[in-house]
Amino acid sequence: MKTKMWESSPERDRDGILESKTVGRFFKARIKEKGLSYTQLADKLGITPSYLSHLLAGRNNIGRSIHFKPLVAELGLSPEEIEHINPNVIIVSPEALDSKPEPPAELPPELLAAMSKVHRMGLAQAVTEANLPYLLPRGLDGKGPKTEADWMKYLVLVDDWFR
Repeated sequence: MKTKMWESSPERDRDGILESKTVGRFFKARIKEKGLSYTQLADKLGITPSYLSHLLAGRNNIGRSIHFKPLVAELGLSPEEIEHINPNVIIVSPEALDSKPEPPAELPPELLAAMSKVHRMGLAQAVTEANLPYLLPRGLDGKGPKTEADWMKYLVLVDDWFR
C-alpha cells in the first residue's frame, strides 16, 4: 500500500518546495514500505546513515538536496509525487532521452555571435552546434532571447547548469 503524502495543503517555501518535515515523514514511510534500512539506503546513495537521518528529520529539505533525484529513483516515486514535493524538478522520460530533437532550420545570427563570444571567454563549452537542439528554449511562442546580449545571458545560464 502506497503512502499518502499529504492530507491537506501543506506549507511550502518561497520556491514552492514542500516543507521539509512533511517530505521527511513521507520518505520515512516510503523507505519502510520498500523494506529498506537507513543503512542500506544510505549505502545506495553514497551518504552516511547519519546524514540520511538528518535529511529525513527535516533539518535540511530533501527536495533541495543533491541526493533528491537518486533518492526518488531508488524509492520509485511517481512523477506526480516528485512534482508535488518540488515543482521545480525537471522530469525527463526515458523515451525523451532516446529521441533527438530536430535542429532548427537556421540559427539566429544573434545566437551565433553570442556563442562565439562566450566560447572566447571560456564559457559554455557544452554549447556546440551539435547539441544546440537540446539546449534551445522551446515553447516560448517567440518570447525567447532575441538580442545577442539576451542569448549570451541564456548561454551562460546553460553553462552554469552544466557545471
